[in-house]
Amino acid sequence: MYYDNQPSWHAIRIKYEKGFLGEWAGPILFCLGHYVFFLSSHLIAMLSFEHYWVNVFFCGFYITVAMWNGANYYMEFFCKRYEAKLAKIESLAGKSLSMEERQKAAWGE
Repeated sequence: MYYDNQPSWHAIRIKYEKGFLGEWAGPILFCLGHYVFFLSSHLIAMLSFEHYWVNVFFCGFYITVAMWNGANYYMEFFCKRYEAKLAKIESLAGKSLSMEERQKAAWGE
């Protein structure tokens, strides 16, 4: 059973099955999870507002996480793109094309 009352492009679905807690536990655990997330976020915000070094720590942490995620995306995206171009060049290697024609075909020109 799914809990879904939002439009499908941003629907939050929680699958809860009949288990040891029963069918009623899904919505309650959903609300409880959101409440815990709110409390932890609010606590971080209050501590960051009141204490300078807590704010500096969390800003540094957020910047580090953002850089890590961006670098991983960059490496995955361009690595796959490079491998696709190499595969295309290898597929063209058997054909009698000049080097310039192979490069143009590999770069999609």
